[in-house]
Amino acid sequence: MECKKNITKLIENTSVMFMVLMFSLSNLTVLNFFFMFTGISSKPTTISLIIYLIMDAILLTYAVTVLIKKKLYAMFVILLIINCVYIFPILATRSVSDISKYIIFVAPYSLVAVLLVSSGHIRSKVFSCIDKFIPVVAILAVIYVSALITFKGGDTFLDIRALSYGNIAWFFLTFHFLTAIKFVAGGYRNGKQSVLIMIYLSLLSLTVFYTGLRTGTISMFFAVVLTILLVLLHGDSKKVIFKRFIVLTAVSVAVVAVGHKFMPPRSRAMFIEAITEYELKGHDAGEIKAPKKVDIRHLKFPKKGNYWDSSYLTVFDVRNNRFSTIENVFKGYIFSSDRPEYETTKTLHEDISNRTKKYIITKKKNIKFAGAYFVHRDRSFLWTAAINEWRKNTVFGNGVRHYQNKYRGTFPHNMALEMLSDFGIAGLTIFSVMFLALLLFAIRREKKRGSGTALYTVIFALCFIPSYLTYTSLYQNGAFLFTSTVMISFYANEKIKSKDLKERKELENNEIHI
Repeated sequence: MECKKNITKLIENTSVMFMVLMFSLSNLTVLNFFFMFTGISSKPTTISLIIYLIMDAILLTYAVTVLIKKKLYAMFVILLIINCVYIFPILATRSVSDISKYIIFVAPYSLVAVLLVSSGHIRSKVFSCIDKFIPVVAILAVIYVSALITFKGGDTFLDIRALSYGNIAWFFLTFHFLTAIKFVAGGYRNGKQSVLIMIYLSLLSLTVFYTGLRTGTISMFFAVVLTILLVLLHGDSKKVIFKRFIVLTAVSVAVVAVGHKFMPPRSRAMFIEAITEYELKGHDAGEIKAPKKVDIRHLKFPKKGNYWDSSYLTVFDVRNNRFSTIENVFKGYIFSSDRPEYETTKTLHEDISNRTKKYIITKKKNIKFAGAYFVHRDRSFLWTAAINEWRKNTVFGNGVRHYQNKYRGTFPHNMALEMLSDFGIAGLTIFSVMFLALLLFAIRREKKRGSGTALYTVIFALCFIPSYLTYTSLYQNGAFLFTSTVMISFYANEKIKSKDLKERKELENNEIHI
């Protein structure tokens, strides 16, 4: 009996730990880095994959046990429906690799969501678990910032072998989200403890900022702002919570401001303003003024237009009968074509190299240069491409994974635009209305019952919203599946509880009449 209790407790503790870590592991990246760095294996993916599979099995076992024990059989149906809907576009690819990735790395997020919504005990365990990671995370943050300051090797941000700046940022962001929510909610009541937590959060804020992940910095402040929900919905401790919210906001702003002034030489944040401007404005030099009618037989290229950036190379656009930048010409043909981007690019390259003069005409000395040109896939290009694809079928979109199929190897870095491209205004509207309705339901419920760990879970789920608009894809997105499942499960769980309560009351009334 004692042995069974110990096994049950071990499964529970392991599952809780995995629930926290899976948001920061970046699938296999962190594990890969660990095995590569320690030299344990030359094939880190294999080992980390096995570990992930084991953790998935433990989590599934725990989820099944909890849901059966609480008699939440309807939640199994909800889990099945949600995953069937979300995996459908992946099944359409018929890729064994994509399907396997979904099952191993994405589907478990729905399990975590259901568990957190269904059990207050599990929510409390998760928010208690984050404290155990504080010393380790703090040490890692100090090491990373110290490395940025110490290694003055160049103008680039510091990537550590298998870990990119994005992987590093999201590792620290997960713990920042959870700790900040707990802090504002009054989880650290001791004065000395609160001060130490503020120092810890300040360190994480600085670390995330120095990684240069713009989405991460936005998400960090978005998470702090979201905690105002705790202020609005909490019962007796509004003043305390509001004070903590103000302190956290002020400290976060101060840390980033000071950090900006004293940025280490290898921090990507040093270039964040330039990079942002570079992407928002794009490389487009604009159309070059030329006569309304140009004689192709006697082309005279304007003197302007030969800049350091290949995007500004002046070419002649045969289709539009005018001079333009090569950037504009390539974009024009790619956006208007229904073929995959690489096919259109190949056609343009062949036209330039073979001098067929069907699409593009360039100076003889620029043929080789222009024939090797590729459009820069910055956010300006990706977002514009998504809007152009949407315009082809505004109401219902172009179909599942249309954007990714055309622009292979990338996505718009904006889920709303990807949804518009693939499912049109109808798909985006339906999703937005459903999401807002579920969110309002959660808020109304908390206003009625008072704030608790259920609300903290909702806030944590909402913390990832900035990444949905600037960073991630609609497909194979564990955080998005988590957020969606939290909202749906929250509603379903409440309806199940209400139904059970109603049935019990009816049963009691019948017994009285008898």
